[in-house]
Amino acid sequence: MKLRPFETRKSEKGLPPPVALEPQRVSHGPVAAERPASASAPAPSASGDATATAPRKRDWLLHHVESRRDLSPAAVNIERRTDLTREEFLSDYYALNRPVVLVGEMQDWPALTLWTPEYLRQAIGSRPVEFQGGRTRNECFEMHKDLHRTSAPFGEFMDLIQTRAGNDAYITTYNSERNRDALAVLDKDTVFLEKFLTRDKPLPSGMMWIGPAGTVTSLHHDLTDNFIAQVVGRKRFKIVAAADVGKLYNVKHVFSEVPSLEDPNLDRAKYPLLDQIRVYDVTIMPGEILYMPLAWWHQVHAIDFSVTITFTNFLWPNDSYKDYPPD
Repeated sequence: MKLRPFETRKSEKGLPPPVALEPQRVSHGPVAAERPASASAPAPSASGDATATAPRKRDWLLHHVESRRDLSPAAVNIERRTDLTREEFLSDYYALNRPVVLVGEMQDWPALTLWTPEYLRQAIGSRPVEFQGGRTRNECFEMHKDLHRTSAPFGEFMDLIQTRAGNDAYITTYNSERNRDALAVLDKDTVFLEKFLTRDKPLPSGMMWIGPAGTVTSLHHDLTDNFIAQVVGRKRFKIVAAADVGKLYNVKHVFSEVPSLEDPNLDRAKYPLLDQIRVYDVTIMPGEILYMPLAWWHQVHAIDFSVTITFTNFLWPNDSYKDYPPD
């Protein structure tokens, strides 16, 4: 496994684009033509050989295209960019399915200085919130997320996470629908990212994550592109290209069988294909936004008490989940 550090330089030119699992046509406007769902299906064959061969050919293609991209010095790190224009973000990252960290886009957010634990307690008060509870009792807490839905007044939730660090209690995106009203009082402390996002799609205010140091999100990929806006605390990401899906032991839905890329005692003999992937090591700081492209794999570890907001309401198409193949 090749572990690479966090990039601190500005953009380097000449990076061949990574390969998305299902590339889309993208325009320079807010609306673009969608690729038909049938475009990726193998051609029919009376013998069935095309259906059997197609997955192997896709794995072969993804492996070799990603290997070519890996030859570029610019592919060694995930870039950090300041003053990125809408057009640059679209052409250099969104359309190419390539991650980047945006610096300075949240500099006018009052939340960056206001959102201490004490402020959050006072602002949200005793409003009931839903969170993921009892996660440490279940190794598959992400797959079984519905079993961990727990409710309590927000103050009690804060008591719980401030008395001990760890992964047991965490407000996550899975709880967003139930928490929308309770957490709406915080919207006034953020500034809409109109350069990249639209209010005309669901959840324009984003989805909140609140938890102590030590919370973990297991290795997985998402079915949408995501902005991960870090407001409080630091988070460490291990990131793997979407094209390496065939080497990540994707056993069910969007999850990997690999328990943790950070585990020093991981049984490497059980997962030999991990030696063929590049793992990007990225830590995002308060005020930074990580753009996570569609289907890029990532696992997350909170270094500190952390508040994060994720957004999916981009100006450009972001509904690939609609034709995601069932397990």
